Amino acid sequence: MAEAVGTARHLAARLRRSLDWLAPHLLLDAETLPVLDAAHGEALDAFLLRFENLANHLQGSVFRRIAMEEEGRDPARMSRRDVVELMDRLGRIPSAAAFLDAARIRNILFHVYPDEPAKSAAILDRAAAARVLLETVAMLPEAGA
Repeated sequence: MAEAVGTARHLAARLRRSLDWLAPHLLLDAETLPVLDAAHGEALDAFLLRFENLANHLQGSVFRRIAMEEEGRDPARMSRRDVVELMDRLGRIPSAAAFLDAARIRNILFHVYPDEPAKSAAILDRAAAARVLLETVAMLPEAGA
């Protein structure tokens, strides 16, 4: 468990560094996103990938381990939603609804909408806001700590 939590904290720190760079360029819109992408596409891609990595690691590793090790539950027999709701009941996340929204954002981040820059900008802005929740969850103390 400690290794999974350590990895989550490392991923959260990397996501924070990406957003520290990106923050001055937010709130994006249909005109500013293409300019930012042309000038700093790699930094934008790094933020997107780091957001996805942290969300996936929390759901796919940390939460599953908590369910198994602390609750004796088999996460393979639970839906992702059920695992997230368990984390909420255990106080390991601030809100199941907010985390599920972050997971939805993760799922749509990598869809490309080249003909809809306003839509892409809105999704990116939502991810920037949702990253606070992911970082918070990654930094919560381990049970018994």
